[in-house]
Amino acid sequence: MGRRRQAVRIVVADDHRLMLEALQALLEPVVDMEIVGVTHEPERVLALVADVKPDLLLLDAEMGGIDTGTMLLRRVRAAHPKVAVVLLTDVIDPDRASTALITHGARGVIEKTADPPAFAPALRAAIRGEAPRIG
Repeated sequence: MGRRRQAVRIVVADDHRLMLEALQALLEPVVDMEIVGVTHEPERVLALVADVKPDLLLLDAEMGGIDTGTMLLRRVRAAHPKVAVVLLTDVIDPDRASTALITHGARGVIEKTADPPAFAPALRAAIRGEAPRIG
């Protein structure tokens, strides 16, 4: 309620609960975005995306370990190709970011130290098909 009918539906997946709560607090007041699911468990990501059918998955690039985020990205893109996936990372490594974007189909990469006002516009850019890299 109170949200526009065409709000971007978002699932947030990060294995740090503090980060999950911070992201929820950051996105809650954004009128054109709605968090429809959250998880801190890597093994729940695919099922959650299948259940709630988001427009966008905000995924910790190192959720559950260094390669787990990349593996989840590939699995989500294979099973749900219409879901835009934006990776969250501690530091943007240009080589890893390019690999995630080009090879694995991520729609964008956002550094966890990014300025909060830049966050929602970056997600909107990802939904439009652009490839934001902010950090």
